[in-house]
Amino acid sequence: MQFPHVNIFEHSTLQPEKSPQNPWGPQVPIHSHNRIQMRIRQLLILIAAIQLTACGALHNARPLEQGEHRAGVTMGGAVLTQMGAPIPLPNMVLEGQSGVKALRNHATDVNYGMNLTALAFGVVGIHAGTSHLLFAQKGARPSLSATERIHFYNNWLDTTKDSSVRTSYLLNQVDLTAAWNINRHLGYVGISDYIDIPDPELNVAPFVGFVFQGKKKCFSQVEARYLAANRQPDIVDVSFMSFGEKGALSTTLSFGWNFGGASTGGLE
Repeated sequence: MQFPHVNIFEHSTLQPEKSPQNPWGPQVPIHSHNRIQMRIRQLLILIAAIQLTACGALHNARPLEQGEHRAGVTMGGAVLTQMGAPIPLPNMVLEGQSGVKALRNHATDVNYGMNLTALAFGVVGIHAGTSHLLFAQKGARPSLSATERIHFYNNWLDTTKDSSVRTSYLLNQVDLTAAWNINRHLGYVGISDYIDIPDPELNVAPFVGFVFQGKKKCFSQVEARYLAANRQPDIVDVSFMSFGEKGALSTTLSFGWNFGGASTGGLE
């Protein structure tokens, strides 16, 4: 998960022009300055919001069996410290997961969802992916699963924005998750890599979480991720909770329901 740096003239239709009032740096006419600054801010908010909210989807720590389904909503994201007390981004993602035919006798499922918070701000954010169980839990040895997920965001339908800041964004997420059954619940740890497809770089995010399975079909899930643990933020005017100079803490809370099949949400 990269915290982006934006070159204003790379993303703007406005090009530097000479102006006697500004002898230093890029020469920009005074009447264009406010428009350029507004576009810079719009681009920064859009790109940063996409990268930081894309990490708030419901994590499937163990793939579902064929015929099992679950649906849920996830709230939270990167923890802001800009306004004093730490506050997770007000992110809300609606998601579904469905078990499909097992691959080599190991559970495999697909996941799909939409970012409702982004939609409220004129940004369409959707994701889709698949999870596969590499091997089952055996005693103290945890199960191990892999997830591949693509996030796609765009603000093409937002006619309130200038065409120069209408853009799309692709993010590839790869998770490797170890999970343990704890009674009817599930604890898990793992590591993610978030790849900015147009500009691929290593962005490692370790995570830990717990799934509380209700006596019926409902469940809740808490998770903490340390985004871009190997990178320093490129945007320094927005502060996030971190441990040192690299990365940013993200926390999420999910609620949902299991249905179909054994309705165990992959916990068996």
